[in-house]
Amino acid sequence: MSMSTVTRSLKDRLKSVTDPRMTAQIRRSLPGVAAGLQRLGLYWPHDPDARTYSRPVGTAAADLSLPMPPRSLWADYCTSAESYLASGREDYETMRGILLDSGGKLEDCGRILDLGCAGGRMIRHLAEIAAGTQVWGCDIWADAIAWCQVNLSPPFWFATTTVVPHLPFEDRSFGLVYCGSLFTHIDDLAEAWFSELHRILKPGGFLYFSVNDRHAADVFEGKGNPASYAWYHERTGGRENWEAFVASCSADPEYQRFRQGEAWMATLGRDGMAHVMWDTDVLTRHLSYGYMCRSVSPESYGHQTTVLLERI
Repeated sequence: MSMSTVTRSLKDRLKSVTDPRMTAQIRRSLPGVAAGLQRLGLYWPHDPDARTYSRPVGTAAADLSLPMPPRSLWADYCTSAESYLASGREDYETMRGILLDSGGKLEDCGRILDLGCAGGRMIRHLAEIAAGTQVWGCDIWADAIAWCQVNLSPPFWFATTTVVPHLPFEDRSFGLVYCGSLFTHIDDLAEAWFSELHRILKPGGFLYFSVNDRHAADVFEGKGNPASYAWYHERTGGRENWEAFVASCSADPEYQRFRQGEAWMATLGRDGMAHVMWDTDVLTRHLSYGYMCRSVSPESYGHQTTVLLERI
């Protein structure tokens, strides 16, 4: 779609919903803001209010003592640096174990991609593996990627990507792609993203991702292990965050349809703020065109379920 088409479409919509005097003022400003609006729709720009910016010379250490990201880049994980690091280590070790149980070894995967890496919570724990292969992190959050490029490269590689299902990598070039709490936020474009990940995975490569599913919904409703809740609260930024999220789910009619078995997918919120629920049985059947399901592991990414697929 051309920029002129976007502008005309916005003008047409504005005509129907605004006061004529306000419409005229906004229409005059559209040529100057349309490019910015389009960019904001594709990814989260770095320092969007700045007219100019620069990137400092990298400071990543040659050893494995990688710096902590600022709290603003924690993506609402945890309330302390100690638990932030521990949660990333836990998710890394769990992924390694699930791969081993399915006959895969992290060191043998070749190139690895952390899709939705944010400030590097998980990828930082792959530093030893990165000494022998390329380990990439991608995210639509340009602030996080800019920080990672300065502070975590080397040993890792990073790129800002967009919400459009296209990654800057060649076909069949990765042995493992992992996505922690990513498909919990993708609704309309989920199938297109699974297809894009199939493109960049080599045959026999693995896709590992987490979802909120029917088991996670049971956890929301207090049916999980009582001893685990304090850690789940911490992982999601504290009990207050957890309880607010659970309350918002319970109040949503689409969530209730999902809980009653009337839907296999439900999105709560839209436009980049979606919280998506999945039935993992139905989802993996939908993906059988190019993937073989190797495991489904409840409560293996905090309260979320992880799914391990093999690319066929």
